[in-house]
Formats: sequence, structure tokens, C-alpha cells
Amino acid sequence: MQAIVSTMSAHYGKTIELQRVYYSNSVLVVDAVAKADDVEMSEPYYYLSGFHATTPRIESLAFSCITAGLASSFYTKKGSGVTSVDALFDKVSQGPNRAVGFIGQGNYDAVSAMLPDSTTATFVTNSSDMAANVLSGALVAGYVSEGAPLNAELFDVFETGIVSPRVSLFHKDVLTCTDDADDVSIVAIIVVAAITLVLALLLSFVIVRERVGKPLFMPLLHQAAVEGVKPQL
Repeated sequence: MQAIVSTMSAHYGKTIELQRVYYSNSVLVVDAVAKADDVEMSEPYYYLSGFHATTPRIESLAFSCITAGLASSFYTKKGSGVTSVDALFDKVSQGPNRAVGFIGQGNYDAVSAMLPDSTTATFVTNSSDMAANVLSGALVAGYVSEGAPLNAELFDVFETGIVSPRVSLFHKDVLTCTDDADDVSIVAIIVVAAITLVLALLLSFVIVRERVGKPLFMPLLHQAAVEGVKPQL
């Protein structure tokens, strides 16, 4: 992020300072970006595949070019027998423990389609605590969005098969036309078009009546040829 700000400063010839605002979880970060009251953008490692409320981020937010694409993994206690996504799906489906640990909502959203609907997504923001909960059996598995869990030798680690694109998220502006002059022009065009249409229809009606010998406007005087008038004696 500092590199991005430095590049922008050099381009515009004006010093742009970076100020970070911290939130307790990723949901609050995305909400703050969407509102754009206190923050302008997220860090450049946020999931593009996550959600904002119930709407995909790719639709509800603006975003930068992809800054990274990172493979993610699940991990389970070594010897549990759960060493693949399919085995994890079956384990969670069977229960009774259906808790899988994630550091934030966006992480769960990225892989929720490969887990059963009965999964209890448990958010643990500290990676050490998550690993401890997996070892104790409180969590069936933990999720890491990149790299490996702490003390990886104590776990069976297996990839999800998903490479998640990461981006900076921005508030999405909704562009609307608010120029009164444009509104007046549109109204004027509509009025002129309506008048033209009425005149065209009226002219067509007059022509049709003339052709069938029933003109709309009859002659006011009947004129006869001079030679056809007999003199009075």
C-alpha cells in the first residue's frame, strides 16, 4: 500500500500520506469502504470473491487490478484422517462437530461452496488461537488463506484448489444525470417530436380524403365558364 501511495504521489507531483484505520474484522472494513465516510479504500489483499452484506463484492464495490493470486488451504489435526476437501465435507456432514475456523467472513465466502450447508463457520481472528482450537478438537478444521498454519508439523494441510484474486476495494459511485439543462433539452425534444407526429398524421388524413373525392375543405364558390352562361334579354 505504501508503494501504491508513493507512486501516486510521484505521478501527481503532490505528497499523498497514508493513514490506516483499523477494524476488528473484515466485515467492518468492507462496510466502511462501501460507505466511504472514514476510509477511501481497503488494503490490496482483500478477497474479490467475498460478499458485502448479501451482494457479491464484484457487484457492490469498485476494485483495483488484481494484486495477487494466492492458494488457500485447510488443516486438521494430524492423524484425524481428514486429509482432503472431500473428507472434510463428509466429516462436517456427519457431525456432531461442524465447526470450521476462519479468520474472517471473506475467507469463508471464498470456499463456502465446497463445504456442506450445515457447516458452522467460526471466526477466530488470532491464528494461534485457531491452531489451538483445531488441536483441541473444538474445530474440525482451520482455514489459511495463504501459506501454512503455525506449527504445521502438527497438522495435515491440504489445498482447497482455489486461487483467490486479491484487490484493493473502493466505494462504488452510482453515476446519475443531475444537470437541469439536460432535462430541459430532453423535454423539448419530446414536445417537438409529438407535434411533428400529429402534423404528419393530419396531413396524411387530408391527402386520403382528397384522393377519394371527399376533400376535407370543400370549395366556397362554384365557378362556371363564361360561355356557359346565357344572357338575359
